[in-house]
Amino acid sequence: MTLLPDFENRERIRTDVDATLFVEAGAGAGKTYSLVQRLLTLILEREVPVTQIAAITFTKKAAAELSERLARELAKHAGNPVADRALLELPSAAIETLHSFCQRLLCLYPLEAGIPPEITVQDNFAAERQSDMLRRRVSEAFSSALEGVFPIAELSGGKILDADFREALEHFAGENGSMSSLLQLAQYMDDNWGELEPTIAATLPEAFVFDEDAAMRIVGELKRTLDECSDPEDAFALTLGEQVTELQLRIAAGDFTKVGKFRKGNGGRKANWGGTVVKEIKSACERVWDSWNENVERQAARPKAVLRASLALIVLDNTRRRHRTGELQFGDLVYLADQLLKHHPHVREDVHTRFTHLLVDEFQDTDPAQLRIVRAIATDPATGKLTPGALFTVGDPKQSIYRFRHADLDTYLAARDAQDCEVVELTTNFRSTSKVLDWSNQVFSRYFPNAMATSKEPDPNLVPREVAFTALDARPGLDNAPELAGFNSRTSVAHYEAIKEDNLSKEEAECRLILSIIKQALAEDWQRRKKVVRDDGTSYETLVGLEPHDIAILVRTHRQAASLMAFLDAHDVPYVPEGAALTYLAPEIEELHVVLHAAADPAESLSVGAALRTSLLGISDLELAQWAAAGNSLNIYGPRLHDLTGRIPDALNLILKLHDASREMSVGALVSWACDQLNMVELAAARSAFPLEALRRLEFVKHNARAFTEATHGTLREYTAWTDSLANERHQITDPESTTAGGVRILTLHASKGREFPMVILAGMYGGRNNNPQVSRPHPADHVLEYSEFRLASPRSREILEHEKLADAAERARLFYVAATRTRDHLVVCKRTDNPNSVASRAFNTAIENTIAEGAIPEAIAAEDIPVYDYDFKTSATPLTEPNAEGLPHLHASEIAWQSARPRRVASTAVAHARDADVARLGLTRETASLDPALVVAGEARAEHGAAVGTALHAMMERATLDGLTTAGGAADYAAALSRDCCAPAQFRETLASMAEQLLECETVTHAFSSQHYRELPVFGRLSSGGPIIDGVVDLLYRDGDNWVIADYKTDVSADTQTVSEYFDQLQLYAELLDGELDAPITRLELLFPRKQGVLMRTRTME
Repeated sequence: MTLLPDFENRERIRTDVDATLFVEAGAGAGKTYSLVQRLLTLILEREVPVTQIAAITFTKKAAAELSERLARELAKHAGNPVADRALLELPSAAIETLHSFCQRLLCLYPLEAGIPPEITVQDNFAAERQSDMLRRRVSEAFSSALEGVFPIAELSGGKILDADFREALEHFAGENGSMSSLLQLAQYMDDNWGELEPTIAATLPEAFVFDEDAAMRIVGELKRTLDECSDPEDAFALTLGEQVTELQLRIAAGDFTKVGKFRKGNGGRKANWGGTVVKEIKSACERVWDSWNENVERQAARPKAVLRASLALIVLDNTRRRHRTGELQFGDLVYLADQLLKHHPHVREDVHTRFTHLLVDEFQDTDPAQLRIVRAIATDPATGKLTPGALFTVGDPKQSIYRFRHADLDTYLAARDAQDCEVVELTTNFRSTSKVLDWSNQVFSRYFPNAMATSKEPDPNLVPREVAFTALDARPGLDNAPELAGFNSRTSVAHYEAIKEDNLSKEEAECRLILSIIKQALAEDWQRRKKVVRDDGTSYETLVGLEPHDIAILVRTHRQAASLMAFLDAHDVPYVPEGAALTYLAPEIEELHVVLHAAADPAESLSVGAALRTSLLGISDLELAQWAAAGNSLNIYGPRLHDLTGRIPDALNLILKLHDASREMSVGALVSWACDQLNMVELAAARSAFPLEALRRLEFVKHNARAFTEATHGTLREYTAWTDSLANERHQITDPESTTAGGVRILTLHASKGREFPMVILAGMYGGRNNNPQVSRPHPADHVLEYSEFRLASPRSREILEHEKLADAAERARLFYVAATRTRDHLVVCKRTDNPNSVASRAFNTAIENTIAEGAIPEAIAAEDIPVYDYDFKTSATPLTEPNAEGLPHLHASEIAWQSARPRRVASTAVAHARDADVARLGLTRETASLDPALVVAGEARAEHGAAVGTALHAMMERATLDGLTTAGGAADYAAALSRDCCAPAQFRETLASMAEQLLECETVTHAFSSQHYRELPVFGRLSSGGPIIDGVVDLLYRDGDNWVIADYKTDVSADTQTVSEYFDQLQLYAELLDGELDAPITRLELLFPRKQGVLMRTRTME
């Protein structure tokens, strides 16, 4: 057996639990396996109670996976008392995200943390409402300060006087500062309040006034230089004289604001300047000229610093008020835990004893507060040093890509270089082929060292630390596996260019190239590796053909993804946008929100016009022009609107109807009703190349609208503002990874982190960088906040901009590396050739070209050299509905006629419980009801109830999480809280809480929730036997080993064999609709009946 290249390091991770190890695990290196092995050593060999271990992960999904894998390994030691105890304690163990762990600490010590014993962690919807409150608080504080009644002196402990703050605000107004930028800065401070201490403590600059005397000294120095010229007609003398006059005019007008750049000009003779080199004279004059602006900045330094410190104090005061209410945001959990451990030695000592071993995953994405927390816990209070073996971290600096979430790579590198830990590397990659790894190693070993290369030498104090590139090793034996004989793993660079003559933009040129690559891969039957498990539990890899859902297109920005989705839509290519922000960028979802924008603010004619031009309302530009030419307006309250007929009046009346409804309906109800009014489901069936995915997107949006209502009870205008903010990282929401087969995947590079795909197309590198970025960052030297926002800058804004530019370039290299290492079998990189100096991709292009020139990777392929194929993108289910022809006036008549001829859509529940004759009439079949008495669900002593209880229970189980169950301290308390949070009917809350409690304690449900699973999954399509469209919702779809299981919650008081059989018929329909859509078969159907004494389960095995 061939040993892995890093075998010794892996053994050390597993066995050396007394050492403080800093593991750097490359992409696909099997770090989770190594984590589990170390945990097993601690638990089974050292007999460390699992309750004394904290395993911190980056996401809840990663925590669930780690917990599940540890449970499986412990189960192999059944009968061992240590393993049995660990399994029993595992559900309450601290295997969780950092935020969940911090919440655990705060709940243990609420008084010391300065918070109430009962806290609520707000979701993104409620956090947005808190942001509005912060903006109002800041605005009110500024108004009070200008009136002289804001107590800034009290807040600052006398450091800032009320007059200082008022003067700073007047200076800000005099500089035409942007209030919106100031409020954005306040939001940044609120998100990062735990790092504001250096900013508040920073010494304020001395007051300085740039007056006429100082200005005249600058003019005098320039005039003395001018007097040295012997020829008044000298070209440079004329240029210099013009600029001296400009400054004199400014002084006369009392204008001491900034001036433009010094103009050196092209003329000037050495002889006229006493033999001095004119170039040197120009440089000296430029320095004197620049001193004008330096004086302006020096004068502004104090009011800017006062404004910054005052704003930080206001934000911090607002933050403390929030904490006292117990309404916390996610960021509060980390910073409060940091403060708790920093200011309370007895808490540090207690937590150090309580959690003797900390294992931290994805450590490259840490920030200073997170590092302080783990080191505080792992440090021995008696010695002040890390306890050997107490801290174990895993990360990869080459995959640090979350600076926008405040991850600080310099913090990671400083921690790695500390003397109290040892660095261990894992370099064997288990994901990719050797060909893919060779390509990545060759290109990125050249890219990383040159990522921050600039034309001018940067200030060394502002240069971020570099990340050394470490090559990945291929898994031994992969290339020699007999089952993979003849496998051709492909890595290539494909060229494209914009063609002005053909009016072909760079975006469309790349989209065309991507489509050609996809068609080529599918038409030529490129292969991928598939894992096959033998009966004895061992596994091997075999080859199968690529399918569309095996292909992932990774792009840099949401805008690029939106362009690509529109292109694929136009060419009938099924796709699945992964990530919540991309879901909201899908064309039909964007258009829905354009209409909702108009309904929220119908007085804005631009919004109304944009809504009319969507395909949902279908008004053409010609129709709008004719409407305007006839003297009509887009005013939905126009007196003549109700008397007019036609497409535009009908559309305007619909917007009016939505607007009126928004005053009476909740946002969740309104969005669902708007979808019905706009025939969104029918359009998904009629227009989308992949209707099942289009329906999933629509249901996801409606679900989030309901969640928005539950969390905020906000208005339609607040809802549309929230959807507009989804591209902002503060407001990311979770969109489950789709298992829907049939469509190519589209992801941003960031969203691809932690994922893998048989084939990756890396695209979207044509975009340039923003030359005027809005930046807010702690200064690398002293951690004082510096910023450069629109018309708002701090004293050292230019320094932070320089640092940000370099850090952004370095992170882009890491981002491309992450993307390239997501693939298992095939990698294609799209490279633009007509703009080789693009800021965003210059260094990457250069690395590729140099690697090609050295013969280390194959020559690039031109777009025109890729074979042209016609490929039929068939989906396994083609769901269609019968639209109301009158409801789709913008569809082509032949399309309406064709759609209207199709059978009607029916709910799966109706089919399951229909009479046999009606089922036959619909062209369907179902199994004969089983008479097996084992299917009977006996009644229990409780009252019958209507559909309200079933609806509420499903909402509760959709919202329930294992983390929430652990945090709540028990199923009963958690179920009761869920019944309140989900606004369950008051008269049924006790019953619902009891049902949810039994389900949450049920082994089937907890196993499902800890494995890959989907809840309330919409299914929509036609059965293979034909008939009408069937739609419904799967309560719970979860993976059990290598197969999938459908589970359904039932609230019946009792159920006979007929009823149970009909329920199974319904689940059978779901299974058939999902057949071929998943990566594995559905092998079991389960009905879960929560009872007072537990959960009764009825099971049907699929043939």
